[in-house]
Amino acid sequence: VLKVAYDEIGPFSDMGIAMLRIEDLYGLADFNGRLLTGIAYNEIFPFEGGFAKVRVGDLYGIIDASGREVAKAKYASFEPYAMNGLAKVTTPEGFIGWVDRNGSEIVPIINTEVGEWTEDGLNWIKQGELYGWIDVTGKALTKVIYTAIWPFEPNNLAKVQQEAGYNWITKEGKHISKAHFEEVGSWTEQGLVWIKQEGKYGM
Repeated sequence: VLKVAYDEIGPFSDMGIAMLRIEDLYGLADFNGRLLTGIAYNEIFPFEGGFAKVRVGDLYGIIDASGREVAKAKYASFEPYAMNGLAKVTTPEGFIGWVDRNGSEIVPIINTEVGEWTEDGLNWIKQGELYGWIDVTGKALTKVIYTAIWPFEPNNLAKVQQEAGYNWITKEGKHISKAHFEEVGSWTEQGLVWIKQEGKYGM
């Protein structure tokens, strides 16, 4: 089935795929001896959810069970796909972003820090010294304009800070007040919060 050309042929997996090695490079073949990939990778990781991480030098990418290169090996790190269909990646320059199951970057990978996805598909990003919010499709919920942000609370509001002061945003990315406040408290169960503006307090 396979010609005598390989230094090693691994066992066939439950997916009907075997790993091949020539010197320090690896590839994949199916039950029929058809090469699914070139013998081009320094490392091929086990398949998870139909995808396998591959390494070329110090960089990582992803292939699918057909051997198709879904994402080129150009990332310094490539985490497994999460339930939302996104994999967190890091560039050699240290920037962070996400790749979907088609290998597309959902946002430009220029983030210096990112958070964890919420159950309803929202996440914060940091670019330079400023923060913003995006949704799971990569759509900007807000501009990257905040000096500090806080998680969404049970009332579906997240506190944000700009040079002008504090405010809150909704899950649609809208400020709940046109004003910004010098200080703010925590929301009560009754939906009230104290604020400080121009040295005076209110609710």
